[in-house]
Amino acid sequence: MRAIIVPLILIILANISFAADIDLENMFSDKTAISKINWQKIISSKIFNGKPTKTETFDDSPIVNNYFGDLSLKGIKLDIAMGKKDNIELEYISLYSDNKPSTITALRTALFDIYGDDYVLKISKMRIDEKNIMTFYTYQWTIGTTRVELFIMGRSNPDTISEVLYYGGISYAPLSKKKKLNPVVYITCNSTMVREDGTERKLPELILGIDEDKQKVLTIDYFDSVYKIEGNFLVGEKIDEQNKAIIKTLIDRTSGRLSGDAQIENSHYTISGNCSKQTKERLF
Repeated sequence: MRAIIVPLILIILANISFAADIDLENMFSDKTAISKINWQKIISSKIFNGKPTKTETFDDSPIVNNYFGDLSLKGIKLDIAMGKKDNIELEYISLYSDNKPSTITALRTALFDIYGDDYVLKISKMRIDEKNIMTFYTYQWTIGTTRVELFIMGRSNPDTISEVLYYGGISYAPLSKKKKLNPVVYITCNSTMVREDGTERKLPELILGIDEDKQKVLTIDYFDSVYKIEGNFLVGEKIDEQNKAIIKTLIDRTSGRLSGDAQIENSHYTISGNCSKQTKERLF
């Protein structure tokens, strides 16, 4: 009888240990702890195996967000959720703020303090209408086997003294579930436009940002440009109906050579120049 009881006790203790809670607050507040995250233990934790306080789904997405209360990160109260594909497979753990501007600012400061400045930052902008602009910020840290991502949204217009932040959230995911962000590569282009009669005109310096992750080419102020990535080339076409102008340019990403032509009213122009950004494999 005693021989049977001992193994049973060991099995019970093992199960209790496996289902033991984890200290998420201390883990997320410590870069060293983040670098040692055991994702299997998190999945098995009793924190995420009880009944969710709220469930959230998204249009055209298989991800289901299950909320499990809240926690405090550097004194900031955040809702915690686990995102699962088809409500089965772990994709990420997210922390959501109350989206007050002061909270979002404090959250960004807290993450800089905890995880440091070794991050990749992506910025993009979208014009909602003639006045209002939305800005999207994505900060990503790769720490051990985990990627930490802070996503912030802001809006501005000529009437606001400064940008108003209105959304902020953090996600933690295994490396296999979150792609590493690549920094935007900026290039500077100088070119000349020559009319058929030989008249030359130096064009304003052009600065573009190449975002390989989103396959976009941005302007210097983070808006989508007229350029598209097509294989080893950046292809641009600008149509100015008011000035009756069509400008087409091609940038070779291997040589940095810029070429093109323009039709402005009844005159034809040839465009040539060079772009530069030095890397090991190619110019940009």
